[in-house]
Amino acid sequence: MPRFELKPEQHQISRLFDYSQIEQFIVPVFQRPYSWKLPQCEQLWEDIKVAYTQMHSTQSNTNSRPNTGETDTAYFLGSIIVYPNSDNKKALNIIDGQQRITTIMLLLRAIYTTIENKSKLCEFSGEEEQSQYKGLLNRLGLMLWKPKDLLSLESAVDKDTPRLKRDNTDNNDINFANIMKYGKLDDSEDIITSSKMILEEYDKLSRNGNRGHSFNNLLASNECVNYAFFIQKCNTDLTELKGLFAFLYAYCYILLINTDSSESALDTFDILNNRGIQLADADIFKNKISQTYTENHINSFKEDWLLLTNALKYNDEGAPIANQTITLDGIFRHYMYAVRMSSKSEELIISKSKEPRLRDFYTRNPLGKKQLKDPAFLGSIRQMTKFLLLTLDFDLSDSDHSLFDNICIEDLVDTQVRYDINLLNKYQKLGKWQYLISTFWYCYKSIAHKQPKAFRSKFKRFIRYSTSVLFLKSILTGSSGDADIPFLCEKIALHAAAEGLIPPLESSFGISPQLDSKIIENRQILSGEIIRHRDEKTDVSRLDEAREILSGDTSKLNYLVLLYTYSFDETAALQDNHQALLIGNPEKQPILLNSTIEHILPQKWQTYYGPYWLHDCSDDEALVNEYVEHLGNKIILPRDRNIRASDRPFASKLHLYGETNRATSSITFELMQFIAEHQNTAEWTRCDVDKRTHKMIDAIINYIQSGIEGGIA
Repeated sequence: MPRFELKPEQHQISRLFDYSQIEQFIVPVFQRPYSWKLPQCEQLWEDIKVAYTQMHSTQSNTNSRPNTGETDTAYFLGSIIVYPNSDNKKALNIIDGQQRITTIMLLLRAIYTTIENKSKLCEFSGEEEQSQYKGLLNRLGLMLWKPKDLLSLESAVDKDTPRLKRDNTDNNDINFANIMKYGKLDDSEDIITSSKMILEEYDKLSRNGNRGHSFNNLLASNECVNYAFFIQKCNTDLTELKGLFAFLYAYCYILLINTDSSESALDTFDILNNRGIQLADADIFKNKISQTYTENHINSFKEDWLLLTNALKYNDEGAPIANQTITLDGIFRHYMYAVRMSSKSEELIISKSKEPRLRDFYTRNPLGKKQLKDPAFLGSIRQMTKFLLLTLDFDLSDSDHSLFDNICIEDLVDTQVRYDINLLNKYQKLGKWQYLISTFWYCYKSIAHKQPKAFRSKFKRFIRYSTSVLFLKSILTGSSGDADIPFLCEKIALHAAAEGLIPPLESSFGISPQLDSKIIENRQILSGEIIRHRDEKTDVSRLDEAREILSGDTSKLNYLVLLYTYSFDETAALQDNHQALLIGNPEKQPILLNSTIEHILPQKWQTYYGPYWLHDCSDDEALVNEYVEHLGNKIILPRDRNIRASDRPFASKLHLYGETNRATSSITFELMQFIAEHQNTAEWTRCDVDKRTHKMIDAIINYIQSGIEGGIA
């Protein structure tokens, strides 16, 4: 670990804001926004009041005691980690403690505003008291703003230059700046009434869970709400307020930890905050990236960063993205994965098969550090973010489809890809398979603008190949396929390198880990693996063998039902052009997005099916129970209809399967076909299950076989 200079010093508030020592505190651009809310401010206020009351009870006169620096009755406000500002030797950048400093500034401003307003109302008993409070305002002013005359302790202050400068904010800083300069929350001159109204409205919204309400600019700002709180608390007897400020001024301490650089400050922060909420990796990267921008271009950095973070929060219409699961740290991880899979092995400190710690990669690995210094990095990672989210989002409206530079998502992703991606999303919602999308984008983004059709074709083949491989591994081993994601990602990178789209690349993995396509050369081999003991004469299958090869995990068998339904519906939709039933249109096709597995022969089969099925299975209840879990006995059904179907007779069930209403305006092609084939059938039999099982197996084999034989690009 590199050596660095560390200077912790305990400071009274009065010394901390001594302009001759520290001219300004600066919150760097990469810091998170101010996030303290009312509970934190209430706790701070109560702590200070309790400490002040305890001291006041043991001392008859708080002002008679000289300021000796004794701390037996003091209150410790916490620590602040800082490093020198490059442009001003007496200015300090805050790495940790901006929440505390901002809150203290709001409290000091509230005290100043209260005394100033009472002075205007002539609430002082005489000239001597008025002079005392004028001196108090002078002290407060020098803590809040830069003095106009640096040589005079009684100088007027420049309210346009606060002692706390915040470079990490956008709209909320307007509120903070207005508070610091004018001491008001709105256009009203009555700050007491304004603050009371804000707190009442805030309390009302909080109690209602914000339902049916929208925050205005003031209520949406933590700065305004907290300042309103302090104004209300300071609206008390002047003598008590004066005593409270004297305590805050002389007996409240902060530990100021000076470091020599931003790197030292961040390391110190990590050490001191190894408990509780730590600084996110993305905040560290934000710092590193901001340092590559010159002072003249720092506003461009703010805009670029805001575009990236907004891409994760809002769609193109400005509405919040529902159920967003990808975080800012997650996007950096996606980009890291793509970069590592697309780079020469010798450039990596850690092998590709072992994923490194995110922060280590971007701050210690030469390959990762190079990314943060690249001027095009933010634009590149934002494009990946948009493509990833738009590809994974199945609740898109037409206006959401714009990607960038007038390229629409439909130009790059076709219906088949949406089927496959939705299938993967059902199979493994938060799995590593999503790295497939980000890696492909990273490798082939250069042709997305110039040749969108070529991009779409390659993406379709790659996703189909990857889907087939992952489901094949699931069938044969019962595994999720996560271990094969690095191989698949590097494989597409090798193809892109061979096409000259990225620098030359050598494989790190060599031979594919047990993914040799020979295992599907003969469809009977794969069929035999799924159901080992197939009686060709009677065409009867025992699905307990399928369950055995799936490690006894019924949920894996359910994914095969899903795979069959998707492959069936995809073929029917593409051949018959039934656009109303495409996966990408949730309003007309909600069934596959909110579907469940229905047992046609119900799990509680004894009521309506008992006599017939027991006779058909030679009175073997165990065999009937096995058939309940057969592949052919399962079908995709909307959740509400599945619940109502329950253990009804088959004819009644069949009628319910085909039921549609406004909430579920369509059904799958496979379900439509099933209803058509059995609408004149009185019973659901063992023979029906066997026939459907083999039909499903053949479809699944065709799907996997065509995907792998089709190749990766």
